[in-house]
Amino acid sequence: MVQEYNTQRNIMLYFKKIFFIISSISLFSSSLLADIAVLPYKVESADSSYDEALGTEYAKLVALAMYMQKGIAIYSHDLLEKDLHEFSIDPQGVVESYKLDMLGKSRYIDRIQIGTLTKTKKGFAVKSIVYEVATQKIVSRCTEYADTLYELALSEMRSLYLNYPDNPLTLQKNAYDIAFIVDNSYSAKPEWKDIKRGIISLCDSISDNWSDMRVYVVPMLSQSKKIGVQAITSATTLDDALQELSLTKGIVKSITPQMNYVAKSLPWRKDAKKLLVLIAASSCNYNEARSLRFILKKNNVNIIAIGAAKLTHNDRVALVNIADSYYDITYHQRMYDLTGNPVDVFCEAGRIFHGDAGERWRSGVTTRTKAAKPFVAEVFGGKETNCYELSAIYPKLSSIQILNSQILENNIVDICEMIASANVVQGKTIARALLSDGGYSLWLTVADERVLSYLTQNQNMRMYIGISPKQDVTAPYGVGLLPVAVTGVPGSHIPSMLKMNLKDIIEHKGFKKGLFHPPLWFVPVTVKQIIVAGSRDDIRNK
Repeated sequence: MVQEYNTQRNIMLYFKKIFFIISSISLFSSSLLADIAVLPYKVESADSSYDEALGTEYAKLVALAMYMQKGIAIYSHDLLEKDLHEFSIDPQGVVESYKLDMLGKSRYIDRIQIGTLTKTKKGFAVKSIVYEVATQKIVSRCTEYADTLYELALSEMRSLYLNYPDNPLTLQKNAYDIAFIVDNSYSAKPEWKDIKRGIISLCDSISDNWSDMRVYVVPMLSQSKKIGVQAITSATTLDDALQELSLTKGIVKSITPQMNYVAKSLPWRKDAKKLLVLIAASSCNYNEARSLRFILKKNNVNIIAIGAAKLTHNDRVALVNIADSYYDITYHQRMYDLTGNPVDVFCEAGRIFHGDAGERWRSGVTTRTKAAKPFVAEVFGGKETNCYELSAIYPKLSSIQILNSQILENNIVDICEMIASANVVQGKTIARALLSDGGYSLWLTVADERVLSYLTQNQNMRMYIGISPKQDVTAPYGVGLLPVAVTGVPGSHIPSMLKMNLKDIIEHKGFKKGLFHPPLWFVPVTVKQIIVAGSRDDIRNK
């Protein structure tokens, strides 16, 4: 029994030494952090579909987030399952500290994470602690809420391990300076939660794990003097800044002071990729700030504007003239007619559309020339429509009688992810790998030597690889893969909610909500072919 345990533990330690690589990020440092065991979470829910199996899955989810974001060494889930039985520890029942001491001391575990997962009306909640075996004390605790388990796992990880730095090792650091000018008047109230989520999503998506990024959040209406002045350099600090940022009474009359501050006072770094993201929800004289565009462009700042529903046509035209890229927020509401059939209705820039768009509406329902995209049709008669009254206005214009409707939703987070994707600094392509599951195949662009080495050494072996898909109309099936790969993760350490096959990816499942931004999914594949870039550069790749 002891010999079997030692053999299994040696296997676990072997896996700890494997390089996990996500893009150019090494997920293990040369000296590993303390060994932490994440016990299955106790599940509390009135819904019988949420049982103790979800607690085990969630434990793997948050452990994987800790592993990848913080470089924390996680005690093997396979060994832990046997240990819990051996020490008579039932995570769904009462867990006494002396049993955790016995488990930790006998298995050389430094800390033990344990918590309770609750299904709420709007999402999920978690209460958890980190117990240190050596001191027999609780060294960290948190209570977090989120709409999805993915968001909850990231929030919990950041809260519990606030003092743990993000894994800093990268092959190639890309520097980013990003300033947000945010409308924090009550005109932004309907979108306020999504504006904050969008800011977080953009920063998480564009950065190399926050390795070299400075973020500034500048409100349109004055607040704390700390807001906008100090550079935000970590995901945790961004969370804190956005917690402090709140809606403020007042009217936005001009953005010239904020643009002037961003253009002339922010310490833009010469070697950084520079972005200014303007999020506007109030009607005002935006033209006043146009002259400041030239100062920003002289510093190579890419200006992006996002317009909410309450803007007028003139506001939108002014923002188009200020920004290099302008995005109108698209609003979606599913309604039901008298026979119970669903009707998907959209509002963008005051115009109403309907159609069977699926998830395609999240990238907008109009083209760059403002024509309706092929999957929707415009409902004429609506001009400068108040999208918040869409369920009342649409039946009058369409002659379709509506019985009831769901909550209005928007694509702010999706817009922010598109902005990140369009502005991310990509590493030079060194190879392409053909991933196959026997039925489908997709090409993975490789921009990291260590990823290429791992794939080459394990070619033709069945393994799980973490990939991040993107829509690409030029690629087979209309799906491409970002140059991101997570390798070396044992299948038993991956929660089923993060597992997909290539067919799922091709059917555009999981493009929006998942772990990290953009979402990461693990697929069981074999590397069938590797094409290494030659010494001569193909002009088509430049």
